This record gives sequence, C-alpha cells and structure tokens, in this order.
Amino acid sequence: MEKKLLIKSKELQDSQDKCHKMEQEMTRLHRRVSEVEAVLSQKEVELKASETQRSLLEQDLATYITECSSLKRSLEQARMEVSQEDDKALQLLHDIREQSRKLQEIKEQEYQAQVEEMRLMMNQLEEDLVSARRRSDLYESELRESRLAAEEFKRKATECQHKLLKAKDQGKPEVGEYAKLEKINAEQQLKIQELQEKLEKVSPRL
Repeated sequence: MEKKLLIKSKELQDSQDKCHKMEQEMTRLHRRVSEVEAVLSQKEVELKASETQRSLLEQDLATYITECSSLKRSLEQARMEVSQEDDKALQLLHDIREQSRKLQEIKEQEYQAQVEEMRLMMNQLEEDLVSARRRSDLYESELRESRLAAEEFKRKATECQHKLLKAKDQGKPEVGEYAKLEKINAEQQLKIQELQEKLEKVSPRL
C-alpha cells in the first residue's frame, strides 16, 4: 500500500510538474500572443499610416496629373501663339522687304527720270551753246565784213573828200556826192555798233 502511495505520489508530482510546465508554457504562449498582438497593433497603425500616405500620394499624383495636363495645354497654346507670332513676324518682314523693294524701284525710277531730264537739259544747253556759237560766229563775220566795208567807205570817203577839196580848189564843188558818202559811212558805223552789242550779249553765255 505504501508502495502504491509512493507511486501515486510520484505520479502526482509528475502531474504537478507537467501542470507547472504547462502553466509556464501557457504563460510563455500568452506573452507571445501579447507580443504578437502588440506587433499586429503596431502593424495596423503602420498600415493605416501607410494607407493614409498612399491616399495622400494618390491625391498628389492626381493633382500632378491635372497640373501636367494643364501645363501641357498651356504649352500647346503657347506653341500655337509663338507659331502665330512667327507667322506674323515673317509676314511683316515680307511686307517690309516688299515696301523697301517698291520704294527702291520708285527711287530708281525718279533717279532715272532726273537723269533723263538732266540729259535732255544738257542736250538742250549744248544745242543752245552751238546755236549761240553759230550766232556769235555769224555776228563776228558780219562785224568783220561791216568793219571792212566801213574801212572801205572811209577810204572812199577820204578819197572823195580829197576830190571834193580838190574840186573846191578848182571851183567845182560836188556837195551831193560828199553828203551821200557821209550818210553811207554813218549807216555802216551804226550797223557795226549793233553787231558789237549783239556779240556782247552772246559772249557771256559761251
């Protein structure tokens, strides 16, 4: 009986040891579960924070996409405006060059017209000069002839005067012949004076 008690006592002790070990194991498991729950709680907090951050990032991405689309539209609009301004600038440059070309043509035409007018004036002046020289030559020729004629009339008048004086001395006066010679001589002197005046008017133009 004592032996049975010892066996039972030992079994009881083994059971108690097992219970104690089980209690320790349970305590360890509870602690492990607490640790896991704490980790899970932390992970849930981190997950919520991550979800919040993801939501914010998604909002930022949507805003970025919207801004990019707006910037793209603005860029396309700016490109169109720049292209239009370039077209206007090219058209303006073309108009300026065309106006400059027309102005140059007008200036060249005016210059050619002035050159032609001056050429005609020079031709006219040359013709006038030739005519003036011809008139001058004619006047000089007439003047020489008149002077020669005057000299001839003077010579004849002198001869006639000598004859008249001689005739007077001889008592045969010829007053009419002498008066005629004097009149011819005066007319010739007047003609010489007129030709000299004409020649003086023509000479300054040569």
